[in-house]
Amino acid sequence: MIVAWKYAKELTKQFNENNHWRLHSRFDNGINFVNQQNELLFIGSDKNGELPFAIHLTYLELTKLKKQITAESCLYFKDDCFYDQTNPTVQVTLTNCLTYQTTLLQTKLPLKQEQMNGLINLAKTCSLKNGFDTALPTSLKAVMEGNNPLKHAFQQLLSTDASEIEAGLRYYVGRGVGLTPSGDDFLVGLFCLQQAYSILDQQVNQILTNLLYGEQLTTDIGKAYLLAALKGQFSTTLLQLIEELTTGNDQQKLTIIFNKLIQNGHTSGVDTATGLLAGLLIRYN
Repeated sequence: MIVAWKYAKELTKQFNENNHWRLHSRFDNGINFVNQQNELLFIGSDKNGELPFAIHLTYLELTKLKKQITAESCLYFKDDCFYDQTNPTVQVTLTNCLTYQTTLLQTKLPLKQEQMNGLINLAKTCSLKNGFDTALPTSLKAVMEGNNPLKHAFQQLLSTDASEIEAGLRYYVGRGVGLTPSGDDFLVGLFCLQQAYSILDQQVNQILTNLLYGEQLTTDIGKAYLLAALKGQFSTTLLQLIEELTTGNDQQKLTIIFNKLIQNGHTSGVDTATGLLAGLLIRYN
């Protein structure tokens, strides 16, 4: 039996016998499963933070699971445990499992200027580039001024015209390589600010929802992150960063959280940080 360590509290409503989860994709740090509604379930480590649709295992338990799961595996949930229909010996128990919150509360707390300045300084010293091959933005000019397609699309997102907003979203959704495209990660970072401070027009959530359910514009994993963002659900790393910006006063802690974020994936963390910073710069300028 494989003993889970912790899982996102918001997942509880999906734990029922009617859901069957088939193998979707494998990674070094975990396995993705998908159910009949094309909802994603990640079972793996918390290397990239605690995720909104994840059950996290220790390294030892993950190693055991990866050896047992096959291409034919199909998980179902019963009595606080996941079972594999193709192999009854595969069991992942949630008994005595910890839970964590991934929902961003509708906080309107002002961001602390000192912490904001600290975050901008961290961005200035970051040598990593995002998936758009640009540095992290540290000024309003960096995200707004210029005629390149990236900045034009961002300006469209700030519009109150539905057709402009849709055009901006279409530019970002699915843009870039990998299972979580850079454009999706950018939007996740931006929507973290949107959920807390409503920096974009109120139409944006519905327009993005319609695009994600109406067309196949991105990968299954990218879609899962975007749908979670629309529900106000984000990785705990992002939530910790917002918390530190609003209620914290520890620059060292801010640095640790920022570094953890930007190290996620190949460029995924930097892409997310780009969207978050773009939103902050719009909010406070």
